[in-house]
Order: sequence, then C-alpha cells, then structure tokens
Amino acid sequence: MKIKILSLCFVLLLVFMVGCKKDDEPFLSYQKENFEANITLEIKDEKYSANISKKGQDTYTVSFTSPDTMKGVSVEKKGNELFMTVGDVHLPIKEQSNITAKIHRLFELSEDEMFQSEAKLYNGVKVNITSFATSYGSVTLFLSADKNIPLRIEASIDGCPVNINISDFKIIETDEAVTE
Repeated sequence: MKIKILSLCFVLLLVFMVGCKKDDEPFLSYQKENFEANITLEIKDEKYSANISKKGQDTYTVSFTSPDTMKGVSVEKKGNELFMTVGDVHLPIKEQSNITAKIHRLFELSEDEMFQSEAKLYNGVKVNITSFATSYGSVTLFLSADKNIPLRIEASIDGCPVNINISDFKIIETDEAVTE
C-alpha cells in the first residue's frame, strides 16, 4: 500500500513537471506558470480524484478528494522534498522504490524522446497530441490547441497503464513570481 500511495503521489506531483528546463518546447510553457486543476487519476483499474496546484517555482500540492480512504490526504513537493499530510500529521516522504523512481523519470522527458505530434479532435476539442518513447514506457500528452493547457496524459510504465484527466485548469496569480 505504501508503494502504491508513493507512486500515486509522484505521478500527481510530477505530471506537470514535464520539460521544466530553460529550453522547453513552446507547447509545455504552461508548466512555468502557477496553476490549479482538478484531476482524475487511473492506475490500472483504480481511480482517484484530487486537486493539484503549483505555486512558485517548485512547490506542488495534491489534495485527494476520493476515494474515501484517501480523502483528506495531501502531498506537497517543495524543491526536492516531499511531504504527506493526514490530519495534523505532516511527514517527509523518501523515494525508496523502483516503481517510484520509474514514475519520477516518466515526467523527465526530453525532446529526443518525442516521436510524434499531431492536431486532432478529442471529445469535441481541438488538441495537440504529442507522444514520447522512453526506455521505461510511453507517454502521450493532450494539450488544448487554443489555450495550450493540459487536458489528459496517458502513460505506460513497464506495461502498467496510468491515465490522468485534467479539468478546470487555470493559471493563478500569486505574490511569488515563477522564474526560470
């Protein structure tokens, strides 16, 4: 269970960190902004709902809303540190499993791994679909063509399917500037 929760947390926290280098592709520019979104995450046949936010250069918070076993659990990433909060308990999380490491690498894609990009209609919305091939699995990123924001991410990590649906994505203003 611990590995599953850690893997889930890394997927959620790192999903928006694809290409956070200075030489980003323009279609990944939303990741440099402060944002909030609702997400639904599926790993194999298990489904989770959460809110995710990014504030500042490297602070992400994921707050689970379902299922009931995860409701009230939040995970925060500040720099290279991860923390899990349940009620009044705030604990550091250390990366210890191969699964967790592979999920983390999944969201460190490079331009060299990109092999296809095309515009299509997805659920009635024009999207740019970009596919990546990595040594540990495949990733497909769906970005709205008009606003250049993420709508869905599909991945396979050593054959394990991971799908993330993103809704109500919005750029937010904070007092802390996001810098490169």
